[in-house]
Amino acid sequence: MKNFIRKIIAFSVGMVLLLVTVSAQPTNARGWYERSDIEEVEIGWIKTLQFKEPAKPFTQNGWSYTARQTAITQKIATWIQQTINPRGMLGEMKLSVLAPEPSESITSKYYTFNEAEKNNRKAFPNTYGAYAKFYMLLQKTSTKKFWPINGLADYFTWEIMANNVQMITKQMVLLSSPDEYYCTMPRYTIGMKGEYDKDWMIQYANYRDFTSSPALQKYDHYLIPSGAIDHTRQYYYTVILTRDNQPLPFEQVTVAQFISQLEKQLPLMHTIAINNDTKLNNLLADAQRGIQILKRKFKDQQSEFVYILGAAFQPDILSLAQIEEGKSIHWLRTQAVTQENRDYTSTSFPLLRLKKGVKENLAASGPQWIVCRLTKGGSAGNAGEIHLMETFVNRFNYDYVYDFFFGKEKVIQPYKPLPFVNAQELKNKQTTIALSEEAQRIKADKSVLYFEDFSATPNGATPANWYTQKSEVSGNKPEVTEVEGDNGKWLKFKRTAYPTGLSLPQNDHFTISFDILTKKGDVPWGTPGIALDLYTSEPSGNKGSSYRFGIDVSPGDMNRSDAAGWVMIGGQMPEGYRDCKIESYYSLPEFTGSKSVNKVNMAIRRQGETMTVLCNGRKVFECARAVPASLHFKTIRFQVNEKNVYHISNVMVKETK
Repeated sequence: MKNFIRKIIAFSVGMVLLLVTVSAQPTNARGWYERSDIEEVEIGWIKTLQFKEPAKPFTQNGWSYTARQTAITQKIATWIQQTINPRGMLGEMKLSVLAPEPSESITSKYYTFNEAEKNNRKAFPNTYGAYAKFYMLLQKTSTKKFWPINGLADYFTWEIMANNVQMITKQMVLLSSPDEYYCTMPRYTIGMKGEYDKDWMIQYANYRDFTSSPALQKYDHYLIPSGAIDHTRQYYYTVILTRDNQPLPFEQVTVAQFISQLEKQLPLMHTIAINNDTKLNNLLADAQRGIQILKRKFKDQQSEFVYILGAAFQPDILSLAQIEEGKSIHWLRTQAVTQENRDYTSTSFPLLRLKKGVKENLAASGPQWIVCRLTKGGSAGNAGEIHLMETFVNRFNYDYVYDFFFGKEKVIQPYKPLPFVNAQELKNKQTTIALSEEAQRIKADKSVLYFEDFSATPNGATPANWYTQKSEVSGNKPEVTEVEGDNGKWLKFKRTAYPTGLSLPQNDHFTISFDILTKKGDVPWGTPGIALDLYTSEPSGNKGSSYRFGIDVSPGDMNRSDAAGWVMIGGQMPEGYRDCKIESYYSLPEFTGSKSVNKVNMAIRRQGETMTVLCNGRKVFECARAVPASLHFKTIRFQVNEKNVYHISNVMVKETK
């Protein structure tokens, strides 16, 4: 692999070092960048691969690739680079072919489970493509503006590989051989039962509209859960393109075929167990007895398909030796879904076998299928990670790739990524609405540094120059709307929203105010409120240390007309700035929850070290020594829990004296 990459890079030219100047971005004392400080920065690539000379054949470790196949690695790398300029992360592009080093000899005492897994890859067809690493934790060095932190090189991976098997299957190692490949193909589908029947799995599957994206509906696309095909904790967002939309070249294994393969592989299983230093008495005889029990148990189901329970299970000689007459075999099923007991239903994955002849037929030909996979944690992530995911889902031109490899006519036009807009953003661009007279009047005030009442944003669209996070449960994106019974426009949202073009003044004398609206029933009693947090980084000393001051506002009980709302004061300040007494909450009689429409204006005012919280102009809280004078706030964030719906408008930053 390394030799291949060196050969390809040898005839690539114009490798470009990073072009982004980041001297304005702060680092901490160790020269590390805080992720929150660079999440919106277009950092780019360590180098951009460019290919001026024709691709050449490649041979290594008994694997041979034609020039046509290595040319495809260059194509795929170029397409990824044209699709994304990494934001908030540092990209590194790599070409890739499958040419692993050989395993230990099968007759060696060192031929263990892991060596067998490696040796069985010989059954794979030629696999080739490219992948990009996106490093999250970065440092500043003397020679490069950005570089992965030594020893902390966490990264996401975007892979696009032709004829790949390993990225989408779990090898059944002791059933497989260098000539036959047995596996399961774990995948999560919404509503499945068993170990992945979790609410958060639905959120992961719907992350950034992955499940329902129009760009992916033509192609098989699904989430591979954490730990399902390897030992990592990563989630794999997977898109598969196949020639003529045919199924992948796998066939399900019947009970008769499964038992026959067990008998064939049993001597090797025993040898590997001995090499792994297993010292159980009568192991081979017990396993042989277990196979005979299998035959009797499933004698009337020989033609039914085998399903393996759980993503992590591997049939081996120990599991065979533990089979007992008259007892259930917990890992073996003949159907996908099984009612285990009154309270639990399990889902098993079908046992598959790569069809014969696939490896030979693809040795010198082009792709029959393309696997695109993004390695991603399931959390919402920061702006750079979200940008990567939405690029993978909505901007990469899957239709072009399909037509290029599998279309009926030769594709001659160059690759172009899809426009990076969704329907709401397109609506924003196509519709021009004038600012309200009130907005024009307020913005004419020179002391007003920022104002947004969403009057120029169409209903149903997201506001320009705002970051708005989709709901992880419903997948809905925040939108501007009008509310019956109230004038003006409001941003209706869950999760996180904030203006991206807002710069807080550094003179330490300003007021941030905004209106909150809830409709009766939007906020169930006892659920979290809407938070506004001001974030800051130390300008000197321990650079990058984050501090925060914020409020969390909730309306009163919707079932009681006299119930007041409340605000909680929170934050994180340096030592010595925590001596103000803060109660658990402060009453807001103005913010009821029982009316059909409930409104209140909240404000945070800073005057040097003093922080004041106001409701409809009334002082609710004040601390004379809340923040150090040297501490400068930089960004703001509005946050709402998934259980609730809040509306905000008239967001204003005003310089005060």
